[in-house]
Amino acid sequence: MKLKKIATVFICLLVFGVFNSNVYAATKKIPIQIKSIGNLSLTITQTDSFMLPAALNAKMSNGSVKSVSVTWDKKVDYSKIGIQSFKGTVNGYKNKVLLTLNIKDEANLDKIKKMSLYNFQLKDGIGGLYDVYIYQINSKKEIASIGNCTTWAGASEGDIIYKGIIKIAYCKSDSSEVKVVNKLSEWGETYVSANLVKKIENKYEGEPDLLLLGQRGSCRESSAYMFYIHNDRMKQISFIYSENERSEYSIISNTNDVFFRQTGVNTFESNNFNEGIYYVITFEFNSGTGEFKKISEQKMTGEEFELYKNENKIITKDTTEVKYAIEPKLNYANDFIGGLALVEVDGKYGFIDKTGKIVIEPQFNAVNNFSEDLAYVVVDGKYGFINKTGKIVIKPQFDDVTSFSEGLAMVNVGNLWGFIDKTGKIICEPQFNAVGNFNDGLVGVRNDNNKWGVIDKTGKIVCEPQFDEINNFSEGLATVKIDDKWGVIDKTGKIICEPQFDEINNFSEGLATVEIDDKWGVIDKTGEFVINPQFEDLNYFSEGLAAFKLDGKCGIINKTGKIICEPQFDEVVYFSEGLVEFKSGDLWGIIDKAGKIVCEPQFDYVSQFREGLAMLKVDGKYGYIDITGKIVIKPQFDEVYYFSEGLSRVKIGGKYGFIITPLTK
Repeated sequence: MKLKKIATVFICLLVFGVFNSNVYAATKKIPIQIKSIGNLSLTITQTDSFMLPAALNAKMSNGSVKSVSVTWDKKVDYSKIGIQSFKGTVNGYKNKVLLTLNIKDEANLDKIKKMSLYNFQLKDGIGGLYDVYIYQINSKKEIASIGNCTTWAGASEGDIIYKGIIKIAYCKSDSSEVKVVNKLSEWGETYVSANLVKKIENKYEGEPDLLLLGQRGSCRESSAYMFYIHNDRMKQISFIYSENERSEYSIISNTNDVFFRQTGVNTFESNNFNEGIYYVITFEFNSGTGEFKKISEQKMTGEEFELYKNENKIITKDTTEVKYAIEPKLNYANDFIGGLALVEVDGKYGFIDKTGKIVIEPQFNAVNNFSEDLAYVVVDGKYGFINKTGKIVIKPQFDDVTSFSEGLAMVNVGNLWGFIDKTGKIICEPQFNAVGNFNDGLVGVRNDNNKWGVIDKTGKIVCEPQFDEINNFSEGLATVKIDDKWGVIDKTGKIICEPQFDEINNFSEGLATVEIDDKWGVIDKTGEFVINPQFEDLNYFSEGLAAFKLDGKCGIINKTGKIICEPQFDEVVYFSEGLVEFKSGDLWGIIDKAGKIVCEPQFDYVSQFREGLAMLKVDGKYGYIDITGKIVIKPQFDEVYYFSEGLSRVKIGGKYGFIITPLTK
């Protein structure tokens, strides 16, 4: 009987154990695993800022999608055009992820400008002017250290050195069709510093400027590659040392500078160094064949070489020389636009050409510059328009007008605004209290209730008046104000970003700087923050960079918010032609896109660059500097203005004239 009870208990326990085991098995969680990851196929250009993805979307065994980390078997080789293949490894996934990358050599001028490290203007010797950009793919920065020989010849202690795949892009100055020199990518990753990228300006009529691009040889030597523009193509110069010795480069020896100078019409000097002896080599240049042929060589000691190179045998222009296109004899003049400049004679206004010849007799009480080939004039208190021959093409009949923009001009009749076309036909009857200017085919208008809306070129209302303020459209968007807050609308009037900002600047290069709660940040065209509000002040972006203020000092950031130049200046303005003016104390200087000082603060004022020159002020007088910071026209004028179409308006002795740019013959 006892054994029977024991057996019964055992069976019960067994059954219970099995049951519990089944319950456990039924409730145990099966691990979620990666089911699949799709392969990738991407296309980029060499000018794109691209990195292999650090994470991929994986389809999981439970049907969900999860972001997983991936490591790749190699890096992108930007020096190679065409297809590159990569294998990615993901933990917990047995297969390799395949990524096929097609790198195209698509020249995009806007992208190249943003990547440009150095830029110049080169003459081709036959009247052509070209914009040249030195840029690098996947560029990285290092700091030169001469002491332990970790840098290249040509760099000074503390200089910024860029490492990457180097390229040269060029286009005619009046064109956006860009060409790229790809041969340099064969060098692989190379180093570039400011002292080894130089424009050699040819001082003689009919001969092209040269571009010198130095590359590493050793701590004391660099290889100088030379280029020039010939028949609309960038050509590389060959160096001929003897009948049997030809090279693509010349060896230049110097620790922190480049000795390369012009000594005659087609003769240039360079130097080499070997076993304690300096060699000064004279070359003859043939622009037709693209050859530098050695014609002589001098040997000298280091001391002799230092004396020799400082003899100032370089041919330079007299910085005090000013060439007038029109002598300063005018009571008043404006800048040249479209080959004509507005002038005043005996209280009447007309126009002159670039020789100073009067082409439209001074006869009008008031006149404005030409815009879209028409200029408004005032006759007997009424506004009309003339063409470039001086003929009145739209009868003076309006109380006020604006210049033509996108084929239309705003006109005022009885304090109400409408607009006309170039024939004078009224497209939109005067009915608005205030108007803006047409941009992107749209314009802001204000009604009787002091609310702003938007109309198109036909006068049709695109967006009903509802805003307290509106700015002109820029890049397809306009900033609007409601109840002291700013937002953004698109061309249909749809609110893209609700009014929430205290201040906002117009969109520039796809971004707008905004202020909220006394801090400035950056939004994109969707209204999303790409750089969170953190700055005391922030300029709009120009050439991919913007000046910011933090703790009372100004620096420079790029479009990702990365600090390119630490805050250290009292004021920084806007980039133009690769440079920006800055103020330190009471003096102004120039820095480049890397934040390197091109010209130390020494002037009372410096302007932005236009046509390769910036205005400067010293002791109450104005002159000009070039992009190297060199004074090319000494301060001597009472007023100066930006160069426009190769000429600049200046005032001296109470009279206006026009000077010729010193950058061209």
